[in-house]
Amino acid sequence: MMWGEPFRDTWLNIFDSPKSHFYISDCIVDFETGLIYKDGQIFWEAANENMVWYDGWISGDPRWLNRITRQDVISERMKKQTSYFEEKIRATPDMPEITEGTTLHLLHPFNRFVFGHIFDTLQKMYVVEKESLGFHSILIPGTDEIIDFELHLDALGLKNKNIIKSNHGLVRVNYLLFINPVGHPTSFIPDSYLYIRNKYQAYFGINENPVANKKIFLTRRPGKFKRYLLNDIELEASLKKEGILYFDGKQTFGEIVNAFAHASHVAGVHGSLFTNNIYGNEKTKYLEYCPRARENHTFHHQYKLCKSYDHILVEGDSENNVYLNVDAVMSFYDS
Repeated sequence: MMWGEPFRDTWLNIFDSPKSHFYISDCIVDFETGLIYKDGQIFWEAANENMVWYDGWISGDPRWLNRITRQDVISERMKKQTSYFEEKIRATPDMPEITEGTTLHLLHPFNRFVFGHIFDTLQKMYVVEKESLGFHSILIPGTDEIIDFELHLDALGLKNKNIIKSNHGLVRVNYLLFINPVGHPTSFIPDSYLYIRNKYQAYFGINENPVANKKIFLTRRPGKFKRYLLNDIELEASLKKEGILYFDGKQTFGEIVNAFAHASHVAGVHGSLFTNNIYGNEKTKYLEYCPRARENHTFHHQYKLCKSYDHILVEGDSENNVYLNVDAVMSFYDS
């Protein structure tokens, strides 16, 4: 199967499938990539996310800018993924089998859940519930990078399902339920956004109109990440003196949901912590600082309830690490 003209026009169109889901019988699933193999080939209709992410972000390939060479990119990725899967099958003569009931596919091409993209997958539960799609087991990737991941499952009503987790290996599945991507990467449609938000707020006992009285700063600390905040220590000391919450991603799931639900102001350095704006409200004001040389409007453009979201480009060093003026940041919280 090859993609048609819409996919060659723009990678975004591949997420606009007319089908919300597929049932796939007698197939092989790869935990590492989420790819599905059936009848001697990859089931390409369920490989949209793989095509975008495999071998690097697809629009980062310079050939993608040209409509003629764009098809070369697609063909190369299909060949690479086919070779990868077939070699893995040859190396796995004996693989586990899932024979009982329907198995829900909640895997991601990264072979693990990363916080900036976790809702690319979890919002698929909106389709499952809306269309009353039943299932017995769930395939999920590695979750080590997600704090309190079991609470995500609990909030979505999945805690008591048969969870099958791995970040490698193959499994043969008798009957698989695959949900097509609901939105573009890191994005929501309004209905899936409200579905996730309402589920999580109900789970943590947050009412529909929480008082907006918390101020938050989202940092990227030096060390683990690139694009970090150079004056992290200085800014943290100044903001904490004013009672501003300083989040670095080590907070518990409950702390994060409650803080964002009651936030009046959220500022920070561009990064996955802005994924939490899903828990914010219409009154929340946002200020996102992004390195000028690595401009990214992902969270700025993402569907959200808030009415005030400023996106500011700042100069960075050769690795896009940034320095923020303390007084300028403080003035935002006084607005």
